[in-house]
Amino acid sequence: MKHEIDIEKELERSFQQWENLYIYGGSDPFHSDGVNLSLGGNCLMTKILKSGYYETFI
Repeated sequence: MKHEIDIEKELERSFQQWENLYIYGGSDPFHSDGVNLSLGGNCLMTKILKSGYYETFI
């Protein structure tokens, strides 16, 4: 059985993760924080575009 996903909560959670990485940095020993911020930002933007909520963030 599929669980319905609340896209607004998912986007908020993703943004909070990105913001936490931006403020406190990461702990990945193989990539700099900038690389992880970029990857996280790309993931967040993909979720926003796929959800159709991009007008909310403009």
